[in-house]
Amino acid sequence: WDSRVRNGEGDQAMDYLIVGYCPPTSKTNIDVMAEGKGDRGVGVEATLRVKLREFQSTVVFGAFRDADGKFVHFMSTGADAGAMLKGRASMAKNGVLNELEGCVR
Repeated sequence: WDSRVRNGEGDQAMDYLIVGYCPPTSKTNIDVMAEGKGDRGVGVEATLRVKLREFQSTVVFGAFRDADGKFVHFMSTGADAGAMLKGRASMAKNGVLNELEGCVR
């Protein structure tokens, strides 16, 4: 998180990071599922919304750099995610989001 998104410079800097249970059937392993740069024409938030459509059957966590350069973390629950997965993810949410240090919201 720190080296790729927060402190990255030049071509190495990423605008968003998405983590989640990997593989999706795992109950404990959380790993990076996606990272990237936002489309400067439409903004990072719009790019991230499109990217999150890939994760409709799971729950993911992440953070992104907003238009003001501040970091915002989030939890996204896919429409097709099962009830047990949603419950497990909600219990793990604070632990995962606390690892994404420096987020203002």
